[in-house]
Amino acid sequence: MDFHFFTTDDQVKLAYSVQGTGIPIVFLAGYGAPGELWFSQVQACVKAGFKAIVFDRPAMEIPRTLPLGKICSDMDKTCISSSSTLGL
Repeated sequence: MDFHFFTTDDQVKLAYSVQGTGIPIVFLAGYGAPGELWFSQVQACVKAGFKAIVFDRPAMEIPRTLPLGKICSDMDKTCISSSSTLGL
């Protein structure tokens, strides 16, 4: 998967990948798992005509550390609020 990066309003660097066209399906792995976990599912969804959007939660990309001052409970809010960046 080809990941791109953007910085959220709360200054967290977030990785994402977008493949395909059509109705979007968002893939978000649990803590401790990278976005590449979804590779097979993404390929199947794209083949079926969907747009697959994969988020790598903050601290899941390299380096795997939370941004200074952030706690795990902040990470879901960051991912959800960043959806507007991708037009969701």
